[in-house]
Amino acid sequence: MSAEEPSPCVSETPCICFRCGDCCTRHQVLFEKPELERMTGFLGITPDEFVKQYTDPRWLINEKLLLRHQGSDGCVFLAVQGREALCSIHTARPDACRAWIPAFTRRECAAGLGKIWRLTVAESGTLCGEEHDKKAFLDYLKSIAE
Repeated sequence: MSAEEPSPCVSETPCICFRCGDCCTRHQVLFEKPELERMTGFLGITPDEFVKQYTDPRWLINEKLLLRHQGSDGCVFLAVQGREALCSIHTARPDACRAWIPAFTRRECAAGLGKIWRLTVAESGTLCGEEHDKKAFLDYLKSIAE
C-alpha cells in the first residue's frame, strides 16, 4: 500500500474497534439497575458487592451509578495485554459501552491509533505513517475481524 492509497478500513466510518482502550481510559461510564443486574450476574456477586468494589462513591445521583476508574489506567474492567486493551466483562458490559461506535474521526480512536500503532489518518482517509506500521495495523485488523 502506498502512502497516497487510502486504506479501505480507514476511509470508512464507523470502523472496527482495534482495542486501543482510549475510550475506556478517557470516559467513566454511567449505568442503571438493569445493567447492574447483568454485570453482577456475569461476575457472580451481589449488587452490594459490585457497588462497593466497582463504582465511584463520589457519584451521588440515586438512579445511576458510575464505574470506577483505576487512576490513569481507566475503567476498573479494562485489562491491557500487549497492544490490546480488553474489557474483562465484555459480554455483560454497560449499555454506554455497547453503544460506542468506533471511528477514526473520533478523538479517542485517533489518539489510540497514534499511541498504539504510531499512525494517523489524514482528512482524505489516508492512513499515514511508516509502511511497516501500516502493514502491521492492517494485518492486526484482519486478524480480529475473522
